[in-house]
Amino acid sequence: MLHNSQVYHFFMSASTPNGFISHFPSIDCTQRHLLKGPSGSGKSTLIKRAISTISSDGVCELIHCSADKDSLDAAILDKKGICFIDATPPHSLEPVLPQVKDKVISLYDFFDSEILSSKKDEILKAADEEELLLQKYTAFIKAAGMLLSSNERLCSRFINKEKLSNFLSRLCSREIKKRGGKGKLKLRYLSTISENGVFMFTDTAKKMCSRLYAIDDASGAVSGIILEGLCEFALSAGYTVYCCLCPLSDSGRIDHILIPELSLGFMTSNKFHPITDKEIKKIHTSRFYDREKLYDYSTRTSFQLKAAREMLKEAAAFNAEKLRAHQRVESCYTAACDFKARDKYFDGFTEKLK
Repeated sequence: MLHNSQVYHFFMSASTPNGFISHFPSIDCTQRHLLKGPSGSGKSTLIKRAISTISSDGVCELIHCSADKDSLDAAILDKKGICFIDATPPHSLEPVLPQVKDKVISLYDFFDSEILSSKKDEILKAADEEELLLQKYTAFIKAAGMLLSSNERLCSRFINKEKLSNFLSRLCSREIKKRGGKGKLKLRYLSTISENGVFMFTDTAKKMCSRLYAIDDASGAVSGIILEGLCEFALSAGYTVYCCLCPLSDSGRIDHILIPELSLGFMTSNKFHPITDKEIKKIHTSRFYDREKLYDYSTRTSFQLKAAREMLKEAAAFNAEKLRAHQRVESCYTAACDFKARDKYFDGFTEKLK
């Protein structure tokens, strides 16, 4: 069981203005278990089953599906060097050194082909609908991202870079003490556009870091520079850094960084994911902007921000419809799966890892 584990929740993929991006290839464990199987084969359930039976302590990362936050795409047990990954599209992985480093767990043989053949038309119809809704979802994500990135680029023109650079140098020196060695970068996402709008695993940051700073920045122009500088400094100082990217940025801007070895984190706070906890220290970025010049563009930035919020509402609505279509596909495959045989096969893998 994971009673003594520190469990943290993340995403490792996202639909972004540049298309779907996956950081699953960066998962580096001594032994990776790659689950291969269609929708409805219970990959998320099996990942949960694995971590509930393997005895472990230390850090356990639960990686959620960016399209369905209640579904697991992976679990990483750091201390054991073991992970279980849903290795199917859109974040497919092929094994490296098969059955030595990566072990493939194929679930395809547990399906009754005759039952699936009888449901062929139903599956194809639901799958086509899901694909169409996915295209609409990603189109609105792209539209929102373009508007927000336009605001970021506009605001970046009015940053007092010397003042910001001096602040960043002081902040790094005060909060991050060099210890030598080589740091490790872990790319993650803390937020996604779910069926209910913007969702963020805020509790992950609070659990991982007892000291948190909230960088209040509507456009992300200043916070992005601060976070990039902090990330580079922490890596050069020898620390592991969880670098959480903004899924709505077309430039891959950093939204948050978490440094567990220092129990220190910095998060961007804005209207999409406001951080209002009174115990979290605030960094107000307005002092780094030329506010008079920025004010001249306030009508434009306000309009683009409002339009982006409407785009994201539409994206969330299409995601909700897409999930319903996906569930219809899953139900067809579920009806054809021999779960008893599947569980017996899977337990054979996990039994050796206890």
